[in-house]
Amino acid sequence: MEKVNDVRKWLSGQEYRRFLDAVDAKLKKETNSTKSGLETAFLFEWYFYPSIRENTGIEFSFYRNVSQSIEYHVSRMTRQNPQQYHHLVIAYIPKDADISLMMNRIQLYLERLFEKINISYQVIITDGNSMTCLKWNQETMVHSGWKPLDRNHLDFMVKAIVMDNRKMLISQNLLDDFVITPKSCTSELVIALYEMLKTNCTEMMKSQFLEWQNAMYLSRDDKENSKRKMDVSRIIGENVASQSDEYKALYALQTAYSVIVRMIIQQTEDESNLFSWCFDKEQQSKRLQKALTDIRNVVNQYAVIPFDFEYHPCDVFSDLYMQFFPASVRHSMGEYFTPSWIADYVVNKSVAMQGLENYHAIDPCCGSGTFLLSVMKKIVGDIDLWNLSAIEKEATRKKILDHIHGIDINPISVLSAKANYWLALQPFGDTAMNEIPVHIGDSARFYDTKQKYELIVGNPPWVKVEHLPPTYVEKLKTECQMKHLLSGNKKFGGTSLNLCALIANASLSNLIADNGILAFLMPENVLSQNSYLH
Repeated sequence: MEKVNDVRKWLSGQEYRRFLDAVDAKLKKETNSTKSGLETAFLFEWYFYPSIRENTGIEFSFYRNVSQSIEYHVSRMTRQNPQQYHHLVIAYIPKDADISLMMNRIQLYLERLFEKINISYQVIITDGNSMTCLKWNQETMVHSGWKPLDRNHLDFMVKAIVMDNRKMLISQNLLDDFVITPKSCTSELVIALYEMLKTNCTEMMKSQFLEWQNAMYLSRDDKENSKRKMDVSRIIGENVASQSDEYKALYALQTAYSVIVRMIIQQTEDESNLFSWCFDKEQQSKRLQKALTDIRNVVNQYAVIPFDFEYHPCDVFSDLYMQFFPASVRHSMGEYFTPSWIADYVVNKSVAMQGLENYHAIDPCCGSGTFLLSVMKKIVGDIDLWNLSAIEKEATRKKILDHIHGIDINPISVLSAKANYWLALQPFGDTAMNEIPVHIGDSARFYDTKQKYELIVGNPPWVKVEHLPPTYVEKLKTECQMKHLLSGNKKFGGTSLNLCALIANASLSNLIADNGILAFLMPENVLSQNSYLH
């Protein structure tokens, strides 16, 4: 991880930008006289690659294949599941070559390469003065267009080289590496954390545990309790009988998940510090130290520096979250994850209905950030990252931060949402985690806020209020009575509420702008119970 952080530091520095400008000027001068792809390749080997090797500490070499007068440099490594890794082809062509002919030949080469070794490649084609990028997805070729070479394109090329043969940060890879199975590094981490909480709990650990426990509102439904304890016992590998042990086991689970996510995005600080106790080296057991080392070794295989020319933000952590935490645990908190296509539909429909422009959006129960990413896609639009200047990227980054916000009561959901948000911002420039406007908060409560939103979207928790912890229920019922939210008609459910309805009411009271729209996914019975009419 330290090596990756050093690379990121170099890539964001002034020295790096001066290096790119110098290479750009040199290549444009020297490539005017190149007559073959081999000569173009030599210029890159001489002026470009040595500094990349020196400053990143990454030793890379290219497999050379000369075909039809094109010089191909192909970086290739044999992997057990090679389709899950980034793979790069750099094709050097002479100046004034027939671009259409060259691209057709390269596509034919890639098709044959795929038939031979079943690997898809990202392709960079350059003559030293101009450059294009292709993506081959087994059936079609997508390319960025042929553009004059500049600092931005050389930056793209550096990142493609640095991330070559690194694992793609996609849901399937995370599931393959981090799902809890017996004797896996993740299982060892969870059990080591649970043992520390039970047998070697320091005052700092107790303080953070109690703060976390007070923020957890698990359903008290008897059937859900029984199933939840069975699932947690299976993960921990021992019978979790008492409520105290169950909460410790869940805290260990959430802490392990936070470790993985924070390592992936190279962040060691957490907004609430609820999960920082596991990084106290003086308190770590040998079992925990080994588990953390094993997790870090897997994380270091991942590519976290973006180099795509298309903008497709996606929730890479939701599948891992759902596998990490059994359905019985998630449903106890009223959590039901939303497929991205549904979130996209809700956002697009809402914006169209109101004719919104330059709007501010919030998801008050954002979970892992699915709706936040849908709003990002809508606001950013079908953008070509390849053609954005540094000024345009920074303006887009600031607009996203200013216009898209999230809240959730669950600290682990906030961490997931912030991580997804952070990854979605990376194509526009590096962002500190404390800049990301996703925060811990209780959206079921009523409060005053100056910030108002034209678009409120989400899938709030579906759980009956009376199934929540008694002290929390009393607070909610007091506020409901003050707001006259309960009709009192027992026959038609007028004495109780589903939490999602209360959150909808509170959001309309707290957050909605004058011309705003609220679009929530809600259970069907909100159309029949009397309390929902008030």
